[in-house]
Amino acid sequence: MALKELVYLGMEEILIDGLNKIDITTQADNTHYITLVMPNEIYASGLYLLLKDEKIEVKFKYTEGLPIFQLVFRLLITNKQFEKPVTLDNRRAEWMTWLDGNKVTELWVCVQDKNNKVSLYAQPILL
Repeated sequence: MALKELVYLGMEEILIDGLNKIDITTQADNTHYITLVMPNEIYASGLYLLLKDEKIEVKFKYTEGLPIFQLVFRLLITNKQFEKPVTLDNRRAEWMTWLDGNKVTELWVCVQDKNNKVSLYAQPILL
């Protein structure tokens, strides 16, 4: 198996198991960005290196009546797809509208320190 394939297998583990928090935040210009908060710089670095040169599409899948939906990350250059379940609440219901309206324009890989302070790991990735 090629190193790149191993890295993509690792990405699924990073997104599913290593992700501390996922959020979508509104910017001053009324566009939005996704934050993927990783537990340390090693996870953040791995995720950022995989995503920084990708063409990324973020959509959602929702089954009516269930209290969760799936955020779907499609990596169009490498033809990979990863899903992350998210609990549905009133605030997160807006996310689906923003994603449908293509108002989510960036993805931020962040890291959370021991004091729970979250900071941007590297430059935002344009979607």
